[in-house]
Amino acid sequence: MKKKNIIILTVVVIIAFITLFILITGRARTDVYLKDYEISSDGKKMTLNIGVTNSSGYVRKMKRTSGSTNYYYTFYSTFGINSKIGAKDTFTIDIDENVDEIYFYTGDGGYKLVLQKDINDNWVRPSNCNYEFKEYLTLQDKKIFTICMDEVYLKENAKKITLKDYLKDNNDIEDFINKLEHYTTLNDGGTKIYKNDDITLIKCNTLDGNKDIYIGSNNLDTTEAFKKGMCGKKFINNTKFERIYKLNKIEIVKEIELDDKTINLYKLELSDELGNVTKIPVVYGVSLGLLVDENKFAHTLKEEYLHLLQEGNYYKFAFNNKYGELIKEDIKEIFEKCGITKIEIVK
Repeated sequence: MKKKNIIILTVVVIIAFITLFILITGRARTDVYLKDYEISSDGKKMTLNIGVTNSSGYVRKMKRTSGSTNYYYTFYSTFGINSKIGAKDTFTIDIDENVDEIYFYTGDGGYKLVLQKDINDNWVRPSNCNYEFKEYLTLQDKKIFTICMDEVYLKENAKKITLKDYLKDNNDIEDFINKLEHYTTLNDGGTKIYKNDDITLIKCNTLDGNKDIYIGSNNLDTTEAFKKGMCGKKFINNTKFERIYKLNKIEIVKEIELDDKTINLYKLELSDELGNVTKIPVVYGVSLGLLVDENKFAHTLKEEYLHLLQEGNYYKFAFNNKYGELIKEDIKEIFEKCGITKIEIVK
């Protein structure tokens, strides 16, 4: 009798352990992302290639949540600790013509949009990109970054391969770039932008010596990417902002007759914390912009600033980028493209 009880207890413990093991290791994953996707020629099927951000664990199945026209998917881990048994990273689904969006489960009842139809009914990744740069590969004299994409694919000998595999086969990055269409060249030293049906590639060549390469989707907003510091550039994102400069020198450079009165044209020599210097033309108390030379207007300041500004002092300048232009973090460009709204002495 005692031996029988021991056997029953052992069986119960084993069953409980197996049940607990399955419950713990077969749960829904919240770290699944879309690596790539492919649409069948008739548009009725889609192949999803997925990955997980966690360094351990695999996916065994994908389950669609019912109750919506669009597709919401939850992915489940394989059974076991980091087990590859039953692991899958590719799933083929049927696409109904009324489906416009596809979502992946992210935990706590939430889902993330991973694919959507554009105005032409083509499947594309969502455009809500935060323009963060992910280091993809390091070459001898440059780095390759991706923008809002995890992998870069190309077709080689009728096969779809990653850019990493392409370069491993002793192919040069320039060979890949030459297969793209040249879109435009910037006047920053020679940065070039290339495109094809799938990607946008930015080949940096700045005056500061930046040679890095950035790759994003075909509809990548390069202006937003530059604002985030692409090619090592620093841009000002706000329409209203403040900067502190030292006033090195102030002088009258010209007297101008305007409406039966004489207006003094001043030049302020200012420097930033890095020692960069610019000279800006300034007039006081004139309501209209005064053309100093071709296409260049003097900054109009309130008369009260005439006595406030003294050589050798530091001042906080408030600026207004009225037209929302793309402005580099450069003292000369700031004064050329922005208006001065306020000046305060820094004590």
